[in-house]
Amino acid sequence: MRQCPACGRDFDVLAAGFTVISGGTVTLVCSERCTKRIQGPHLASQYLCPTTTGSGHANLLVWARKALTASVLALAFIAVIYMIVHALSEAEPRQSEIPFHTFTQVRSEGRALFSVTVESPKIDENIQEKTEEYQLAAQKILTRLLTSPCNSLWEVEGIDILASHGNKEALAKLKKLLIDDDGPRRRKVAHALARLGDKEAVIILRDAMRSKNSAVSTAAAFSLGELGDQTALKYLKQLMSFKQTRFSAAESVLYLGWAPAREYLFNMASKGHRSGDRVRAALSLAKAGDLRASAILLKALHDGTSRYLAAMGLAYLGKKEAIPVLNQAIKHISLRIEAAKYLARLGNFDSIADLQPLMASEFMPQRITAASAMFILTSRKLTTENNTTSNPEQRTTWLAAGFTRIGTWLQL
Repeated sequence: MRQCPACGRDFDVLAAGFTVISGGTVTLVCSERCTKRIQGPHLASQYLCPTTTGSGHANLLVWARKALTASVLALAFIAVIYMIVHALSEAEPRQSEIPFHTFTQVRSEGRALFSVTVESPKIDENIQEKTEEYQLAAQKILTRLLTSPCNSLWEVEGIDILASHGNKEALAKLKKLLIDDDGPRRRKVAHALARLGDKEAVIILRDAMRSKNSAVSTAAAFSLGELGDQTALKYLKQLMSFKQTRFSAAESVLYLGWAPAREYLFNMASKGHRSGDRVRAALSLAKAGDLRASAILLKALHDGTSRYLAAMGLAYLGKKEAIPVLNQAIKHISLRIEAAKYLARLGNFDSIADLQPLMASEFMPQRITAASAMFILTSRKLTTENNTTSNPEQRTTWLAAGFTRIGTWLQL
């Protein structure tokens, strides 16, 4: 409210008011009648805006806009400071547990936000001397698969491992199996080739997704989702509407960056009725780089029914607490190859000595899985040693861990 300098009444500047400009000053009065009462510049000094040529209403709006902008910027600055302080307070101020040359990737919506390089693990000197010998022995066993009919998934897995390490003959063998084989093995081969960047394999999986056989189309859609193929997004959304396929569809579509799937899995991991479902959902979140799964997985690590799933998730997050469970899992044929991949991810090679006698087994699955696990571990171990000699040791700090956590938050 302002007081009119002509009649003395209070009036609202925004709702009413008239402007009288005299020289370099502006006077506001309540009505048109009062504009005629203004005589001489002496009254203008009671209510004026010197050197102002615009209306008071416009000036007031400009001031309000500037004040609002300043308030928003101040609140944003306070929010950023709070996030940094909170992240740094939660990040553990200790050396990271991931091996040298391995990178912690915060994965969300198909993108990696941060990479942190950490110190090389200590390697037993006695095992180190035989690493190349063990690798050559494992490679020899797996190479024999290139001339065999490959009647089992174990054999396909062994060839896939060779192809993943750059063996061109193994890659050609997979392409031949893609043409000659049919059924589940063909889809497994297609998934392996698609992961290696083979366009023909992607086309085969897309065609399988359009199959009239619901089991075939669903399995193909899950594979395409895990590979990050956006063509599967529509079908996976439909599968999430059915109770029977909702969980698996959410696990797959998570790699395509669909936010509802992430929230569904987090709710399942936090509030699921069965412990197995909670750990399974937490594992999927860990694979996507969601650090919220860490506490759930650490708690489940001592659960006899779900400890291996928990160890897998912790391995994705670079937690060494998973190593004892993974070293136990590598003794079982059905878990051996996958456990070896996670141990290699963590930079632990203690199981190499235990695998060596198993490669001489006459039982084919035992021999192939042991050779596959041995090849995975020794290949990573040799790469680690080469990187250690050619690169300086680097350590992550609590500050780096804090910014990694912030990067995850920004993607949620």
